[in-house]
Amino acid sequence: MSTPFFTLQLCRPRDFLVARQRTRHLANLLGFDPADQALMAAAVFEVAFQACRLTGCGVLHFEVEDDLLRIFPGGLGQELTSLRVEKPLPQKGRTFALADLAWIARELNLLTPLNLLEEVRRQNQELLQASLRQASQRKPALARKHTPAA
Repeated sequence: MSTPFFTLQLCRPRDFLVARQRTRHLANLLGFDPADQALMAAAVFEVAFQACRLTGCGVLHFEVEDDLLRIFPGGLGQELTSLRVEKPLPQKGRTFALADLAWIARELNLLTPLNLLEEVRRQNQELLQASLRQASQRKPALARKHTPAA
């Protein structure tokens, strides 16, 4: 494994929301589409929650290796290998030198305070957008199903 470009401390419930927000921001920066950003943010929230449930406090590592974004917990001297999020980097995504990515992540962490209400609002928007996409995909299928045969 490569060296993580960013780590987050996980000790309090607030840290799970920070992990969610930072994941979404980094995924956006790397060029993932909004649906992937939302899925990754939700998955990382769950990974962070489960890791802390199992170990108490720990850290969440972010790394890029072999064109994969990997996010995984560590803590108490052990890596929880079954809890991780891995996603291939988008083909049309942005590329950064590892040092630049680390700097960007640190700056995001310093300059982007967590606003709990805004993060919950963002999560609701993501759920609504996903529901609307599903509904619009079903609409043509329903129309074909109910169109009388000629």
